[in-house]
Amino acid sequence: MRKRKILRFPLFFLYLLAALPIAAQTDPEYHLSEDNLKQGISIAAWKYHPGDNPDWAAPEFDDTSWEVADSRLLPGQKSRANWRGTGWFRMRLAVDPALLDRPLGLFLRQSGAANIYLNGERIYQFAGSEPEEMSRRNVLKPVLFQGKVDHVIAVRYSNSSPENSHIAGFTLDLGELNQFIKKHTAGIALDRSVQSIFTALPFAFGLLHLLLFLFFRRAIKNLYFAIAMFVIASATFFDYQSSLSAHTGQSLLYLRFHRVVLALTIISILRFMYSLFYEKIPLQFWILSAAAVVTGVFAVYSPNGNLSYLNTVFLIVIAEMFRANILAVYKKRSGAWILLTGFVIQIVFSLYDMFLDFKILAPVYKIENAYFIGTFGLIVCMSVYLARDFAKTRRSLEIYSRDLEGKVAERTYSLAEKNEELQTTLEQLTQTQTQLVQSGKMAALGNLAAGIAHEVNNPVSAVVSASDVMERGLNKVSDILQNIGSTADLKGDEQLRKMLFLISRNSQVVSTGSRRVAEIVQKLKDFARLDEAHYQRADIHEGIDSTLTLIQHELSDNVKIQKEYGDIPRINCYPNELNQVFMNLLINAAHAIEGKGTITIKTFSDERNVYVQVTDTGKGITPEDLDRIFEPGYTTKGDGVGVGLGLSISRNVIDKHNGEIHVDSEVGKGTAFKIILPME
Repeated sequence: MRKRKILRFPLFFLYLLAALPIAAQTDPEYHLSEDNLKQGISIAAWKYHPGDNPDWAAPEFDDTSWEVADSRLLPGQKSRANWRGTGWFRMRLAVDPALLDRPLGLFLRQSGAANIYLNGERIYQFAGSEPEEMSRRNVLKPVLFQGKVDHVIAVRYSNSSPENSHIAGFTLDLGELNQFIKKHTAGIALDRSVQSIFTALPFAFGLLHLLLFLFFRRAIKNLYFAIAMFVIASATFFDYQSSLSAHTGQSLLYLRFHRVVLALTIISILRFMYSLFYEKIPLQFWILSAAAVVTGVFAVYSPNGNLSYLNTVFLIVIAEMFRANILAVYKKRSGAWILLTGFVIQIVFSLYDMFLDFKILAPVYKIENAYFIGTFGLIVCMSVYLARDFAKTRRSLEIYSRDLEGKVAERTYSLAEKNEELQTTLEQLTQTQTQLVQSGKMAALGNLAAGIAHEVNNPVSAVVSASDVMERGLNKVSDILQNIGSTADLKGDEQLRKMLFLISRNSQVVSTGSRRVAEIVQKLKDFARLDEAHYQRADIHEGIDSTLTLIQHELSDNVKIQKEYGDIPRINCYPNELNQVFMNLLINAAHAIEGKGTITIKTFSDERNVYVQVTDTGKGITPEDLDRIFEPGYTTKGDGVGVGLGLSISRNVIDKHNGEIHVDSEVGKGTAFKIILPME
């Protein structure tokens, strides 16, 4: 941490020291007139006097007491400090005789109102409706020097708001007219070209990275870079547009726009830089942003007078960005050297621009405005850094994707193995469940068979006994008939009459027993639906009645069956499986009743479902047992009484019919099972 602090502050102050002259440099458009005069014209310096007197235009006026001044009224000069809104400037010059009577060019740059006098005569007036308003900022006019070599040029200049102009005065150049025309036209074309190029390129970079952000929202730094590029493009446009404007009012308006955008540029590029190297926004961002806003407000109020404050903040921000970049390189952050290269390019071209202004260097390949080239180099390096970061992220995603595909394949294979194991387990469970169901069915079938055997045994025993009696009676009748003498004797035989009565009575017993056996067999067939389709439309009441007949042996004399049948339609179902459900519920209800009790069977329906409710007055089911009664193998009847499959099988059957089965029980009062079966 100590090394980082040692590295931070020297870099900041060294770069600030190198860059401060840029903030104070003058506009390269406004050179002293003698720098641009053609050979053959000898000039003296401008002399200045505040106030307004038309006699000061006369060539014979003695101006030796006037101060030598810069006509541009630069900030900090004595003439600027004493300015009262209007003043006069005089210059003496000597023209080569070869240039006499030839049209020369007079090129005026100003930000006020000017009247130009040659040898005491006004030759041009550049002013608008207001004294400080000008008709043209940069004007080129022809001028003739006639008759003599020595001449005097006087300029009456007025500007009531010099604080709104970085250069409040004017410059006046003399030279060959055709060359001035070419130079003036070429300068405007060059400025337009530079404006177009250095406005369009940042805008294009901003649009590109904005699209990258829209397609990949997680790369938020692309958004910050796009915003920075848009404001830089706007700053370039307004800066050049101000220079190219023909009127002071337009120029001032564009200058105000430029100051606003310049403050936004400071904030946006700083936010972009911090997004690259910081996870959280540091405190200095808010401090520098606040400084940019405050100085920006002052710069808008006085676009030229307070520009130095905004430029100072801008240079501090550049130094802070340079420091953050150096620190990132020191920390070996990936790609930080690319941004450092951009800063080096920016600094080199800025120093080149500064050396040109101070006449330390001559233009190289006629490059005079190199600051924008350095800015463009920095922009390109920033874009390359983001592109590299994007490509790196994409490569990482591709590697991660390949690894993920491998892991997914491995996981898929593992899941396939697990699935096979689960499938095998499921098949085993299904087989086990089938076996349990079959065991339950066999147990129920055993109980049912025992009950049916008991029910059939009574009528069959009666038939067998009656048959034996009938056989012995018939033998007795046969003996009587063999020993009888005549028909008259047959009619009066009392023993024969008794035998025939006995045979008739036993015949009725056989008939009754046979009908009972036939009824039991028919109910058994109805219960099992052995002679009907497996899935069919059936009457629920018939199934319940058949089941009651077959389990009659399970119902003691103390159990009363109460039927409350409603008007229900026939439904599509598996009748034999539903009969098994009814049998399980009725047998369980009978077993739950200790002593005397009632089993109520209630049926009803609505528009969608048929309801069957079996309610007993038995001992009820405890809450602990109520949660488990549908589990296979669980029984509340005790060991040796049940196998615990009846209710589990019943729920499976109801689920198979897309129905529901509910239970409500209270210990000591009884239990109610409610079956809901859809009609369709």
